[in-house]
Amino acid sequence: MKVNELIQKQDVVTASIDAKLGEIAVIMRDHDVSGVPIVDEWGALCGLVTATDVLRRASPGPCRELELPLDASWSPAQHTHEHDPNWVNLSVRECMVSDLVTVDLEDDIREAARSLINRGVHRAVVLGKDRNVHGIISALDFAELVAEGRCVTD
Repeated sequence: MKVNELIQKQDVVTASIDAKLGEIAVIMRDHDVSGVPIVDEWGALCGLVTATDVLRRASPGPCRELELPLDASWSPAQHTHEHDPNWVNLSVRECMVSDLVTVDLEDDIREAARSLINRGVHRAVVLGKDRNVHGIISALDFAELVAEGRCVTD
């Protein structure tokens, strides 16, 4: 099975590199997503803002990570971003993650799953030959494959 088959019913939701974090929070709520790819004026991928990134800035208490780093020496008290009372007006440039896992539309889903596992993340941005964003695959997508009995065997 190819990645494009996994995301074929997906509506692509992206945001501009000029967006504010508050706008991203609204996009997440309105589209029921937990990650929004950030694109430049040509549609090229620049980064990703996740619900964790929003919570880091919006939450006044200690941040409890939703996606834990693989480094065993890490602790929640060491999070790098502090609460910002003006978080809604922060530029996504300040908040997005730019070191992303990406997969191609034509990749085999097993290869895509290995990419998530190898990097210890929950989602990858799907790019086409045009290098534009075509969707996101997540650990939940793979769980749905198993639950629906559509998992692939060798």
